[in-house]
Amino acid sequence: MNVLLIGKGNLAKAFLDYEKKNKDFKILECIDEYTSIQEYSNVDVIIDFSYKDAITTSLSLALKYNVPLIIGTTNYNKEQISLIKKTSKKIPICLESNYSLGFHLLKKFDEYISNLNIDKDSYVIETHQKFKKDKPSGSSKELKVKENNIFSLRGSSINGEHILRIFFENEELEIKHLIHSRLAFVNGVIKIIDIIKNKQKGLFNYDNLWEEILKND
Repeated sequence: MNVLLIGKGNLAKAFLDYEKKNKDFKILECIDEYTSIQEYSNVDVIIDFSYKDAITTSLSLALKYNVPLIIGTTNYNKEQISLIKKTSKKIPICLESNYSLGFHLLKKFDEYISNLNIDKDSYVIETHQKFKKDKPSGSSKELKVKENNIFSLRGSSINGEHILRIFFENEELEIKHLIHSRLAFVNGVIKIIDIIKNKQKGLFNYDNLWEEILKND
């Protein structure tokens, strides 16, 4: 699998670590705003874990090579989302804020609880590394909790932690998801690639690929 990687941040380093141990995964280049983009041969997929303004580069490269695009960046504006949707009519795109399997199990649990006719108060405490710009995180916003009930902490080099606390009358339920290594995100992306490479076009995420993810796990 030949990959063009958009971004040179912490996730890029995790993909480079994955490449060292997996000979069938080759990163042709890590591209950022300072990279002189070349002509590449045998591109199989483009992965974008960079910043939102790089999306035009990612989309144009995916269209040029007619390959799937995996996006892990968040906080796009309406125009950028519209462009992503328009491009997905020609190629397969997966747009997802969190590619870890564990987080989506937490999300499924949260959805189940939120649909119960029970009086409750739900809160999220999320912690990420100190250089993460968005607050609250895109992942936290996907949980069915009011945004003013999300408490965001930034510090050290923490890869990502989400604690869901639900208060019922006279009792409390708490569930925590903790990322031990950014390779959890890499592994999630690989699962998606194995599925989306067989799609001709369309906009996908973890939710609408969930059954296929579990089947292929």
